[in-house]
Amino acid sequence: MRARDRKRHQLGRFWLYQRPDTGTWFICWLDDSKAGDVRPDGKRGGAVTRRKATGIAGGGPDSPPQDALSALAAHHLSYGEERKLTRDEALVENIFADWLEFHVAELADPERYIASYDRWVEFLDIEKKAGRIEPDMRVAAVTPAFVQRFTKWRFAAGVGGHTVSRDLAALRGALRWAWKAHRLDAVPFIADVPAANKSGPRDRILSFAEIASIMELAAASVEREHVLRFMMVELGTAGRPEGVLEMHARNIDLDRGLIDPNRSGKRHLRKRRPIVPIAKHVRPWVEDVRGKLIVYRVPIAERKRKPGGPTHFVRETSSIKTSWNAICMEAGVCEPAMVPLLDERGRPVKKDGEVVMTEQRDDEGEIVMRVNATPKTLRHTMLTWLASIGVPKEQRQMLAGHVAQDTTSKNYEHLTPDYLAEAIKGIDAFFEELSKHTKVHLRSVCDPHEGGLRVISGGKI
Repeated sequence: MRARDRKRHQLGRFWLYQRPDTGTWFICWLDDSKAGDVRPDGKRGGAVTRRKATGIAGGGPDSPPQDALSALAAHHLSYGEERKLTRDEALVENIFADWLEFHVAELADPERYIASYDRWVEFLDIEKKAGRIEPDMRVAAVTPAFVQRFTKWRFAAGVGGHTVSRDLAALRGALRWAWKAHRLDAVPFIADVPAANKSGPRDRILSFAEIASIMELAAASVEREHVLRFMMVELGTAGRPEGVLEMHARNIDLDRGLIDPNRSGKRHLRKRRPIVPIAKHVRPWVEDVRGKLIVYRVPIAERKRKPGGPTHFVRETSSIKTSWNAICMEAGVCEPAMVPLLDERGRPVKKDGEVVMTEQRDDEGEIVMRVNATPKTLRHTMLTWLASIGVPKEQRQMLAGHVAQDTTSKNYEHLTPDYLAEAIKGIDAFFEELSKHTKVHLRSVCDPHEGGLRVISGGKI
């Protein structure tokens, strides 16, 4: 293979080179410190190629081993110049990779950004195969037409405006991060989804009858009991779903009667997770927990079961979306999916400047239904209930994590006798009202790893 035909693995001004005779990899760069100086022969010198041995061998001229690539990356981080790349030089996929590793990984909820990144990877692959972008797409190729194609592709997949907006924000955020980190000289403008294409404010709350129906369906099978436990803790703390799903036995302080949903060593700067007193209806659901609080039980195939042995095995979960959506669909917590009405040419029909929406139907002409509540709806429901019964706004804001706390409040306020007293009283009142619709929440699992609902004190708290 001729040297000019080889694929160069380069970071900044450093690149990898393999000696043909030994197969050893070197990190190379151009030293122009003496460029222009007059040499003894009267000629002016130019840039000189410098090399640093890595001591790593193997691979081929076009395919260095991972150890060599890691050595190149480490050398680049240690000695690389802070030159900003232009939009014609910077690769979109490289910026995404660095953004995920050095920024997103440090956030409280990286999964939401990773999901958007996955969509961009999928779309970039489609664009490359169609020949609309180069295999190594540069930032300069992020044009309004490119963004419009992505937006159209996402809407065609049936997602809502808020989801598309979040996906666009991921690309926008990655590029802005690179610019702030002095890795990119300029950021292209990326337009958001028009407000008309976004749904209204999230004012959906669940009725007591709907919550009762979801809880009873969750309690009806061992494989869904984790959803019932999640609902009890979510309603009992009005916390953010990701905080409840991450909760561990070490987050529960039964002696002091407190739930601290914060992870050790993890700071939550914007989406705060307040320490919450344990409501009396919630306490049986967090007692005797070993390990992670929310786990689900998977049935063991009959052919693999041992006589008298377990019928399920336990698996940790970071999401209840699949089980939640299935239960909500069975409970009727859903509505017809709406799509734009199209004319003969496939264009959206408008009336008075607004796009006309119609019910989406499948290939057999049946109306397609979609779940219209998420696990976070439980949080909205509880906070709305607390407002309706007159719980002070300050306590509701503190419970929701919407109030910044100074050092004294953060470290000591939760130890005072009246800390969130009205809010917790309101939470217990919610569960007492729920008892008019179902008794299933008056049952508990001794340990999520064991399963099997039990009655709490004969069904009374």
